[in-house]
Amino acid sequence: MDYEVVRIAVMSDVHSNLAALDACIDDSKRYKVKYYLFLGDLISDWHQPCEVLKRVRSISDRVIRGNREEAIINRRGGDYGGIWRRYDQFASLEWTYNALSSNDLDYIESLPVQMRVPVNEHFSLRMVHGSVFKINDLLYKKDGNMAVAPSLEAIDDNILLFGHTHEQWQTSLDGKIAVNPGSVGVHFNNKKGAEYAILEIEEDRLNVIFRQVPYRLDKYAAQFCKTDLYEKAYVWFLINYMGMQRGKNCVLDFMEEIEKERRITDLSTKGPVPNDIWYRVFEDKFSSKAMSFFLGGI
Repeated sequence: MDYEVVRIAVMSDVHSNLAALDACIDDSKRYKVKYYLFLGDLISDWHQPCEVLKRVRSISDRVIRGNREEAIINRRGGDYGGIWRRYDQFASLEWTYNALSSNDLDYIESLPVQMRVPVNEHFSLRMVHGSVFKINDLLYKKDGNMAVAPSLEAIDDNILLFGHTHEQWQTSLDGKIAVNPGSVGVHFNNKKGAEYAILEIEEDRLNVIFRQVPYRLDKYAAQFCKTDLYEKAYVWFLINYMGMQRGKNCVLDFMEEIEKERRITDLSTKGPVPNDIWYRVFEDKFSSKAMSFFLGGI
């Protein structure tokens, strides 16, 4: 008996990057993908949140929220408003919130935190953003099976799909498989390509295909710079863009330097980053390098 091969595209962390999302969708058509799954963080950071939501809704109803959507929901409910407006580290989120329509916000609010998707008698999927337990848990590749073991043990499904860390990787444990498809929109690989994964399932066989898809990142960044989001959140954009050019998450380095500065000049070291520290650390330690990567990449 011949069994049908089912191909499922798994995408996470689009972060309002429509060009990267379209590149991944176009690439997936080569593989005759039948279903699309989205693991959250569809919005923020890049400049086309509304367009990304429209595209996602046009191809899939298997979508969950990430920590970015969770933050937007809380903002709509009255939380964060004063903080987001006062502290520039949140400028991208505040801009995104203001760009979204009421319909967009209703859609985001309707998204579940996780979802179970039966495939056949052999496989079922559990979609989460961070972990089974928390939407913003970080399951890093360097921690391997230790990172995913609690989530795998907690579910009956034999495939765990998760995102949030912007790392493409997979592992298996006790007959179960965990897959992170990487990030569509804020990717940190040496190919500078948008990341996603394809699950190829034929009866009781599973093949995971990781994709890194080239697109005109330089052209898209140039478009970003023509928006008022660049003016409001250029620090966050340039740090992320440098990481995308280097193939390394430079946000981690940036936040580490901020914490060092806070221990010297802001003894509380808790809560939002004061704007003077935010800009001082960027100007003193990152601006020249970030601008060189930016100018060299466009």
